[in-house]
Amino acid sequence: MMMEHGNMSLPEALKIGLSFVAMYKTSSSFDLVSKRLESENLHKIAVISRLDAIIKTNQSRR
Repeated sequence: MMMEHGNMSLPEALKIGLSFVAMYKTSSSFDLVSKRLESENLHKIAVISRLDAIIKTNQSRR
């Protein structure tokens, strides 16, 4: 989680105490970053779906 939310490497994330992670999960920053990551993931899914539809359309025309 901290690797994705804090843009940390694995060794950096492993050095953080669990109490910090628990505190972070209850913060407004966590909600904000979670929403941003979810939005990015939904955007990526939409782009992939669009590309998939384009590829299927092109293949059916052959």
